[in-house]
Amino acid sequence: MNREFRTRRLHFAAYAIAASVLPFVRCELNGRGVDFVFEDEDGVGHEAEWAFDAGAPCPAVQLFSAVTFLRRKMDLAKQTETGEKYVESSPPVNSPAVTNPTSQAPVALAAPHTFENWKDALAAFNRRFAYIKTLDAVVRLDNLQMFTPDKFVRCQYGNWTFKSEKKVEGVEDKKEVQYLPAARRWLFSKDRNEFDGMTYAPGKPASICNGLYKELNRWRQPDMKAAKGDIGPWNELLDFMFPDAAEQRMYFEQWLAYPLQHPGTKLKTAVVLYSRRQGVGKNIMVEAVEKIYGSNAVEIGESQLYGSFNFWQKDKQFVVGDEVQGGGDKRKVIERLKILITSPTLEINEKYMPQFSIPNLANFIFLTNNPDPFYVADGDRRFWAWEIPQQEALPDSFYRRFHDWKESGAGIAALYWHLLHVDVASFNPDAKAPVTQNAQVQVSQTSQGAKQSVKTVLLKGRVPVKVNQ
Repeated sequence: MNREFRTRRLHFAAYAIAASVLPFVRCELNGRGVDFVFEDEDGVGHEAEWAFDAGAPCPAVQLFSAVTFLRRKMDLAKQTETGEKYVESSPPVNSPAVTNPTSQAPVALAAPHTFENWKDALAAFNRRFAYIKTLDAVVRLDNLQMFTPDKFVRCQYGNWTFKSEKKVEGVEDKKEVQYLPAARRWLFSKDRNEFDGMTYAPGKPASICNGLYKELNRWRQPDMKAAKGDIGPWNELLDFMFPDAAEQRMYFEQWLAYPLQHPGTKLKTAVVLYSRRQGVGKNIMVEAVEKIYGSNAVEIGESQLYGSFNFWQKDKQFVVGDEVQGGGDKRKVIERLKILITSPTLEINEKYMPQFSIPNLANFIFLTNNPDPFYVADGDRRFWAWEIPQQEALPDSFYRRFHDWKESGAGIAALYWHLLHVDVASFNPDAKAPVTQNAQVQVSQTSQGAKQSVKTVLLKGRVPVKVNQ
């Protein structure tokens, strides 16, 4: 077999192996062998070079071993925090080195997890994972990533092992050391960490018991802590967006503050912020609030609304819709939004995973420069909308200052403290949007059976207030 053919075969074998184990894999041929590049679960890039050896009996096996070692690199680093016992096995001959992106020097590849005994392995797995009985799925507890049992045992953690000693028959006092698969034994162990189901309950503990039914709470406490401080940039931006509109500004801040003061509250209204001019500060203002929620907030576009999979909806309290308009079918998008805004539960459909239901506790805010973002029928008061009246943006120096304040931990901590102390006594989370005189909708209708068209002339205060027929 000539060298070029062996090299090509290795390339495709390496790609097939790597793609089955890791996402975002790229394999490229070079003059010496194969460059292997991938991103880990945290989005950090890594690379390894496998040097071609024409005499190697099975080069693809060597590369696969390097891939699995590389995948465990970050897990190995985390063990110093969890206190797990770890035995590093000797790397195979000709095992490649990994290039650290921040250094020229090669870094040794981390070996797969091998525990001293089953007791240590069981404790480590129970700290990291939980089995969900109603879903027949495994959840990694630090990032809530879900696995099917088959993928968990065979692919993701198939090379985690524990040492076991077996007595050699016929030889007194002699034992043979074995390395047994830990993931499979944990999955079928009566002592595994398990829950009956999952829920999403902000402010509640990680494990919630309702009688004999135990649920894993997918909510995670944000890292941000409230601390009294400077909120000058926040007040300046709101002064700009709500000039001579103290009542509307108060409602907006109450809308933001109530779910923070009462975690887990599902508001019955969504906010729409509209400006004819781009760059007035809608996005940068909302980004500051997102930082308070941390991983419990998400920004979406129109494509997420219509996608087959809605994984973006899980575990969210604050959702920002940027230019969600519905294209040519505004009725379709508004029906979808109604469900998202008011439905008490969500059915999460994630690729290759079983569907599951969790409480819908997300509150929505929409940002747009379109005066006619979506169709809203007369009498529908799920939306509170405000038009930012200014035709000119603030000076660039202000937005730079706001950005620096937003990116500082002290600035967001101060905003968090401020919203926790906003007076919400007059705010009713179940009430419809307050009626103002700042929205007007025109409805035109042709002969019987013709389509009805709706065009928003002015979107300000609430949608809609009055319909002219």
